[in-house]
Amino acid sequence: MPWRGLPRRPDQRHEPAERPGIIPGGRAGILRARVVIVSGPGNGLFVYRGSPPASLASSDVGMATTDPLFGRTVPAGYATYNAFGAVTSLLSADKSAFFQYNDNVSAVQGSRILSIASVAGTDPVTGTGYGIGLVGTDPVFGGQISVVGATIDFAAGASFSQTAEVKANPGAGAVSPNLSLSAPEQSVSGHLVMLMQGTSPDGTHLGQFLIARVATGFTLPVPVTSALIEFQSPTTGLADALLQLITAAAGVAGDNMLGLRVSGDTFNRLRVNADGSIKWGPGNAGQDVTLARTGAAAATLTGALSVSALLTALAGLSVTGGATADTVAVSGAGGARFKVTETAGAPAAPPSQFISLTAGDRSIGLEVTGDTNFRLRIDSNGRLDWSSGTAGPDVALLRSAANTLQLLTADLDIATAGRGLQIKEGANARMGTAILVAGTVTVANTTITAATRILLTAQVLGGTQGILRVAGRVAGTSFTITSSNAADTSTVAWLLIEPG
Repeated sequence: MPWRGLPRRPDQRHEPAERPGIIPGGRAGILRARVVIVSGPGNGLFVYRGSPPASLASSDVGMATTDPLFGRTVPAGYATYNAFGAVTSLLSADKSAFFQYNDNVSAVQGSRILSIASVAGTDPVTGTGYGIGLVGTDPVFGGQISVVGATIDFAAGASFSQTAEVKANPGAGAVSPNLSLSAPEQSVSGHLVMLMQGTSPDGTHLGQFLIARVATGFTLPVPVTSALIEFQSPTTGLADALLQLITAAAGVAGDNMLGLRVSGDTFNRLRVNADGSIKWGPGNAGQDVTLARTGAAAATLTGALSVSALLTALAGLSVTGGATADTVAVSGAGGARFKVTETAGAPAAPPSQFISLTAGDRSIGLEVTGDTNFRLRIDSNGRLDWSSGTAGPDVALLRSAANTLQLLTADLDIATAGRGLQIKEGANARMGTAILVAGTVTVANTTITAATRILLTAQVLGGTQGILRVAGRVAGTSFTITSSNAADTSTVAWLLIEPG
């Protein structure tokens, strides 16, 4: 019991009985209370706009019912409405889900633009099905995003036959954890998948970026290598490369399209330009070796070329070098180191050709490791010079004049018994036979000269043999053989030799 004259506490105040719309101790339209209890089937909390109420603003009911003023059907849960009575959002009590709807700014119910649900079901407002997870839908174009756990799917209305998907996938053992991005499909099977992978749980597969073409479905491609970037395609005979680099429309042939370097390098060790040329360098300076196309069916290498296995040229190989430095070096342990095979008969040009700047330039040289001189040297005139390898050339074979092959500073040694010189016989030959008639015969031969040495010997005896001699000659026409006996009919062999 409070002391007389002291103000009462709020819980001790006496208020007259409530009247509709009038709250004790407050203003009209305002309710103040510690607890409000709404009970009974279909009962709930309804909030209206305007005074008097013009439209339902929100409802909070335990089960589907109708609002008490307008008789509008309201779904179970907490719902909001636009000024015309269409539902704009619903926290569903019986679906354990949240829905948001497009506001058409009219009494026409808008389509669902967002749903968040733990299980799939039927929308209590639109009567359409909804999926598990978070699903957002474009109200105009029908594009859709769906989020379920660590998976995000994208759809474009009814256009896609398979949705696009972003998903975080756990790893196990040698399988790396990854974030996958799958492109959508529209009527035709096949799409692109990108994997950004972390190191596998057992540490055997490092992080990797993998791009692959795959068939319909969400089966992820399996890495084949441990490369930082890997490309896979299930199709062979592709018209385009797996990786295509395209320069800008205003780009130039020298634009750098691809470069490789080691950490700490100041220059690319490998550089590929837009014109297809490939350049190499040490990494701490500019590139000093270039392989480039220089014309139709032609490529040029600037720099030395060292081949440790087999160098195969199917069309042609052109090498340009400096004044003294080796240009092409070929080394190996066995077998042919340099081999040229002609695959077409009767070629217009020889399969292997060496072109020098001037006549007499050295073109080919052969030597043994440790030699100080070439054991065989061929110059641009076709002259062959031989040496021991430790001293200069001492034997030479060359064309000295028209139809003349000359051997210099050497003797010709036929060192195999049973081998020798063979000379073609016939008209105007340098060797042949003639039959004496009445001890004489004139042999027509246009190769005879005033200096020709004519060697005679009786080949087959006939008649009465005499002594043979050259009785006369006409240079460029003939020579005459005569025996000392007019009765000599022997067959005489002759040999023509020119003095050197």
